[in-house]
Amino acid sequence: MKKLRLLIFCVLTVSLHAQNGKFCPASFAEFNATQQSVYSQKNTASFQTDTLKPASFSLACYTTNPSSALVLYYADVKVPHDSGYVSGTNIYGDLEKAQHYLVSSSTTITGCAVLLKRANSSTSFTIGTKVKLYNYSGGVPSTSVIASTNLIPQYQLNNNGLTIFTFSAPIVITGNFVMSVVLPNNAGDTTAIYSTKTSCNSSASESWEKAINNVWGSIHNNWNFSTVQNIDLAIFPLIKGSFITGFPTQYYSIPILFDSENSILKTQLLTSPLTVSVIDLSGNIRINHKMGSNDDLEINTLPNGVYVLQAVDLKNNFFIKKIVVFH
Repeated sequence: MKKLRLLIFCVLTVSLHAQNGKFCPASFAEFNATQQSVYSQKNTASFQTDTLKPASFSLACYTTNPSSALVLYYADVKVPHDSGYVSGTNIYGDLEKAQHYLVSSSTTITGCAVLLKRANSSTSFTIGTKVKLYNYSGGVPSTSVIASTNLIPQYQLNNNGLTIFTFSAPIVITGNFVMSVVLPNNAGDTTAIYSTKTSCNSSASESWEKAINNVWGSIHNNWNFSTVQNIDLAIFPLIKGSFITGFPTQYYSIPILFDSENSILKTQLLTSPLTVSVIDLSGNIRINHKMGSNDDLEINTLPNGVYVLQAVDLKNNFFIKKIVVFH
């Protein structure tokens, strides 16, 4: 039996729920991200052909309103929100938060991009966050771990942005799977993941959590969501394959391609040379190079991560696009 906190409705009541009962979503406080931060991350996470994403990240309610598409739900309405997060560390000691992916063919997974909103830091190298991969069978995630990434210390996580986790070797999955984020439970350390709003979800049981007793349960059921409410988590598996990400000519006058399999930028027929820059998320220019027609530029010397690709021609036509580099 979990004893829940005092909630404020029209009157004051003390509510007790069973083991799998948590706060009703009607009482959640939510943090809405700004339009700029969500839109920039959405461009990275949901439109890369080398990234799997929950089906809800393609829904109209997500793409047409980026200012309120992603949120972070608190477990209570008090300030400070001392019960923690529905999709992260909380007073219930949840161990992992996960997203289920349905695939019908063999998939090679190299890592995961997680969009974090909270990553409160510790200076300890032993306290941090990592990603695990599970099979999915019988309607629930399996109990045995297929693979796990190295732990990234809390203070190295991207607070309010994408953090890239990689496996030591690519993992081949032949069916449905679950990707989880391990939560720190050390006092003062927090990891919390962006989710879609409850009106933007793929189905009732695609987001999961592992409770302190090591039992998997759907977030929808554990947190007493109504039948019309649910969330999907911003956990994006990175897949390996011969994918080419193009930049549509109807929006951009500069024809350039990103070969994500080999980390190569490719140009097609150009009317003038391009100055191409690859910039890390700290604003440092990692590569600056002029490219001509049918030219290749290898960027596989860059560490795994998210970068900004900028290209400018002689007429100052330009575009900016975020890309995910992983080997």
